[in-house]
Amino acid sequence: MLAFPPSESLIGTTLGSYYLEQLVGRNELGPVFLGSTDEGSTYLVRFILAPCALDPEERAAYQERFLQVAGEIAALQHRHILPLVDYGSYLGGSYLVTPNLPMQTLISALTKSGPPSLSTIGDYLEQIAQGLEYAHEQGIIHRNLSTDCIFLLRDGRLAIGDFGVMHLLELASPAAQSYPDYGSGEGRAPEQLRERTCGPYTDVYALGAVLYRLLTTHAVFRDSSREGIYAQHLRAPVTSLRRWRRDLPEALDEVIRQAMEKEPARRFRRPSELVAAYRQAIGQHSREAAPGEEGASPLAAPAAGPRGQATRPSSSASEALRGRGPLWRSLLMRLRSGWSRRNPSRPVK
Repeated sequence: MLAFPPSESLIGTTLGSYYLEQLVGRNELGPVFLGSTDEGSTYLVRFILAPCALDPEERAAYQERFLQVAGEIAALQHRHILPLVDYGSYLGGSYLVTPNLPMQTLISALTKSGPPSLSTIGDYLEQIAQGLEYAHEQGIIHRNLSTDCIFLLRDGRLAIGDFGVMHLLELASPAAQSYPDYGSGEGRAPEQLRERTCGPYTDVYALGAVLYRLLTTHAVFRDSSREGIYAQHLRAPVTSLRRWRRDLPEALDEVIRQAMEKEPARRFRRPSELVAAYRQAIGQHSREAAPGEEGASPLAAPAAGPRGQATRPSSSASEALRGRGPLWRSLLMRLRSGWSRRNPSRPVK
C-alpha cells in the first residue's frame, strides 16, 4: 500500500526550483506535475512514493540510497536517453524531474501510424541499442524497457525514458513487491519474474519484445490478466511474426527467438548484436525480393554468328518451343523476327 499525499493540495507548491502548476497525471508510483522555473522553462515532476510499511529508520536508509542511485542516473548524458535533470525528496516521497518536450511514446506513434518500414525500424533499433549500451557501460540496466517508455521526439530521434526507475523501486526492499505491476510488462524478462540477477541480457530480452511490437504493432504475449502475460514470459514460445504479417521474412522470427530466449546465456550478448542480426535478416530478404543478375535466371540471349549476326534458331530448337503455350510462341516469333531483320536476304520459312 502506498501513502499517496493529497495530490491536488501540492498544486502551487514550490519544490526546489520548480513551481508545481498543475497535476497532469498519476501512475502506479505517484502523481506527475507540470512544473515551471523562474526562467520560464517547464518540466515534468514525477513523485515516487516510498511504501508506507517502512519504519522511520528504513525510510531514511531508502531515501539516502534513492538519492545516490538517482545521482548515477542523472549522470547519464546520451542523445538517446531522456535526461534526468533533477531529483530530491519531499513529504516522505522522492521525485524525479525530466524535460517537458514535444514528444510522444513509441506505442502512441505505432497506434496512430502503424508499423514503420523495415529500414526505419532498423534505425530505431540502432538508436535504442546505443542508449542501452551506453548505460550498460556505466553499470546501469533499464529493467523496464517497453514502447511506452521510448519517446519519439519532434526531430525524429528516439530517447529512452524511465531509466533506472525499476532499480529505484527495488531500493525499497523488502517492500519492493509493492511495485510488481509497474509499467506495461510487455518485455518483463524471466529472470526478473523469478527475482534473479539482472544484467544487459535483461534489456536484450525487452528489446526483442520492442522489436516484435515495432514489426507487428502487437505485444509479443497477450492475455486478459497480467499474471497470464507473465506466465507466458516464463514458459511460452514466441508467436511467429508471420501470424500478423505474412510479408515479413522468416529469418526475423529467429532474431526475435534468440533475443527472447528464456535462459539469458542463450540470448544476444548485447543490444548491438540484436541490431546486426536484424539488419542481416532484412538485407537477405531485400536481396531475395529484388535479385540482381547473379541471382536471376534469365533466358540466354541468341548466340552471335559471323560478323556479329544473330544465329537463327535451329529447327530442333523451334520444334522444342512449339506447343508450349502463348508465351513460348511469342518468344519464338520475336527471335525469328530479330534474325530476319539482320538477314533480309534469307526469309524465315
